[in-house]
This record gives sequence, structure tokens and C-alpha cells, in this order.
Amino acid sequence: MQANNNFETVLLKYTNNKSYLTHQELISLKSQFDSEQAFFDALLKWVSEYAIAPVSQFKVAALAIEGGGEGRLFFGANLEFSHQALSLVVHAEQSAIHNALLHGVDAIEKLVINASPCGYCRQFINEIQLDKQPLINVHGVEKTIQQYLPDAFGPSDLDNQAPLFSQSLTPCSDLNKYVKQSYAPYSGNFSACQIQNVNGHKYFGVYLENAAYSPSLSPLQAALNQVQLHNRESGLQGISEIVIKQTKGKANQIGVANAVVMSLGSNVKVTIEEV
Repeated sequence: MQANNNFETVLLKYTNNKSYLTHQELISLKSQFDSEQAFFDALLKWVSEYAIAPVSQFKVAALAIEGGGEGRLFFGANLEFSHQALSLVVHAEQSAIHNALLHGVDAIEKLVINASPCGYCRQFINEIQLDKQPLINVHGVEKTIQQYLPDAFGPSDLDNQAPLFSQSLTPCSDLNKYVKQSYAPYSGNFSACQIQNVNGHKYFGVYLENAAYSPSLSPLQAALNQVQLHNRESGLQGISEIVIKQTKGKANQIGVANAVVMSLGSNVKVTIEEV
């Protein structure tokens, strides 16, 4: 069954200045469909339009459904940067997981994706605490991360006893507090980023490390993705200032920050501090 004609109109209303659906909004929208999967498919198509994919032209969407708590649904979409290394890409699964974490989610019950997760994303998902790892839904087929990534290397191999989601974040508007709440068990470089646009709106991103190192999500990438998820039409346009704070003596964010900022133009003020 197709969604009612007002599906997209209602979605735009519900997501004004936020990157998720409340449980009540979720229930209301789902009622327009004959099945849960039909709803997921329609929502994934809509969320995929947040994607910025100038290199691949392949738009990926992910939905992170909160387990327990408020029962919210968080959006995720991929982000690519023109004329920069492909390693700087934010994957939709990373996007949705960071989005949920930033809003204080304690656990993700289900991760719904419009394409099979790549190996990079499987490794990123595997960072989540074992008893909180979500079911992964691709085109209505649900599997565990162990099915997608058997014999995996993960946090326990590096003696990390507090994996991702072992503690929830407290949402705030203080960059220093986000630095302390970032996830850096391997390098110790606790770091976070604040981005402000020309309208004075602020967006935050926290560093999320991974046991395999390469799939780690930098705070700048994470914050830019938040800008993207809150500005469906304008994307990354209108950014005026970026502030990154990282741990003194452990700093490792300057290189990736310089590379990413090159894609944004010369009118963006960038400050990188060690705290």
C-alpha cells in the first residue's frame, strides 16, 4: 500500500529542526501503511534524500530504532566530500548510530538500512556492547551483526571493557561536556566538535573510535553530518564557524579536519584547541 499523499508533508512538519521521530510520530506515520516494512521502505526513500554523495551518486539511508526508553527513530544518511579521500566518508550506519548516541539513547533495538552494510560498517556496528547490538534489517530480512561479521575482531580483543553504548551520553549545548562524553578508549584523545551556521544554529559531533581504528568517526565528520541531517534542503551550506576541542598530548584530529575543511570553502573560521 502506498502512503497517503500527506506522508511527506507530515514528515517535513515532524522533522522541523530535528533529526528523528518521536514514538508517537512514528506510530502515527506507520498507521498509513499495511505493514511495518512498507513504512520502513517509504521512510528510507525519504531519508535517503538527506544524503550528500557527489562521488558515488549512491544515496544510503539508515534508521536507528531506540530500544526501550522513549522509542524514538533516528535518521542516518551518507556524507561524501568532493575532491577528498574516500576514507573521509560518513556511512549511513555511522550517521544513524551517532545521531542516536548524541540524543542520549541507551540502546538501539533495530537498524534498518536500504542496502546491505559494507564491511566497514559491520566493523563499526560491532563496536557496540554485545548485549545492546541491534538487529539489522535490510529489505525486510533481519540478521544479527554476528551473522554479518562472524569471527569478528572487536573491543574485547583490545581489553576494552566498556564498548560503545556501555554508557549513554547526556545531551547538552556545552562543547567541553561533549569532549568528556566522547568515546576514545584506544587513543585517549577525547574530542568533540561544534559547528555554527550563519543563522546562529549550533550542531555537535563527538569522536567515536573503533577497535579496528579505520572505521572511527571523527568529531568534525560527525558534526557535519548533524548539520546535514537538520538541513534537508541546504545541506552543508551556510557554515560559518567550526570549533574542535581535543585532549592535550593525545591530539590526532588536525589532519582529518584540514582535509575536510578544504571541501567547505575558505569562508569558514576553524579553531582547533587542546584541552
